[in-house]
Amino acid sequence: MAFRLGEAIEFELVDKDNKLLCNKICLQKDVSTLGVSEAKCFLQKFSKISDLRQDAIKPNILLRQTTPVESLIKLQDKRKDIQNKCIKLKMDA
Repeated sequence: MAFRLGEAIEFELVDKDNKLLCNKICLQKDVSTLGVSEAKCFLQKFSKISDLRQDAIKPNILLRQTTPVESLIKLQDKRKDIQNKCIKLKMDA
């Protein structure tokens, strides 16, 4: 496997009451066969509005490969920004 620089987020899906909807085992299933409608809805909508994609080997990881122009410092700034946004994120069902 080649080394690639990029951005990635490891995730599980929880509802607004912090109840687990879909963990890494659930996320390994094909979206069309997911039994959890909220997880299916999230993944379908997310793939349409974002340049992040599920990793083929570890589907609980969303990743985006960077362009060669992006520097490591810029990536670190983006990581901090995304972490801050995720802390404040509230998802409504």
